[in-house]
Amino acid sequence: CNMADCPTTVTRAPAGAYRGQLLNTRRNRIESKVVAGSATIPVGRFVCWRPGDDEDMVRKPTAAGDVNTNAAQGVIVLDVMRMSDDGNVGLGIAPKEMAAVLRQGEIWVFAETAVDPNDAVFVRITESTGGAADEGQFRNDADGGEATATPGLDFMSKTSAAGLVRLAVNLPWGAVTAGPTS
Repeated sequence: CNMADCPTTVTRAPAGAYRGQLLNTRRNRIESKVVAGSATIPVGRFVCWRPGDDEDMVRKPTAAGDVNTNAAQGVIVLDVMRMSDDGNVGLGIAPKEMAAVLRQGEIWVFAETAVDPNDAVFVRITESTGGAADEGQFRNDADGGEATATPGLDFMSKTSAAGLVRLAVNLPWGAVTAGPTS
């Protein structure tokens, strides 16, 4: 590129991590899925499969059975090609678009509460107040029944308040109706 067309500013201190960013590329199992429903799903959110959807579809969880049964699919991975120039990853994956979903591996996610590696992982299944559209976010308690404990997920780092946290994902089974296959 000639000098007139090249970017002239560089981020001096880019973020250390982003929602949905993989921690490493060694041992990840990622599957391609299609976003079902009518809502865009932000990266770094937990997604599920529902009876009646095609096998390769995912959507936001809205019931306990979406996150603590074989309907659990994993976490949407950040696609850096979708990031804005300022590093914003809030664009999300729109309905009928392809999403990379982490089923096994380690990823950065947003925790709504302070968390510790010894805490159980809960996934929000009911939108919090104010129209936050935050289903699929992570926390360490049930929040009055608006989140449910999710097997196969473990916090790997500690936060003193809401913020980014490392999450281990281990959901090896697929969307089946007869129990785990492995």
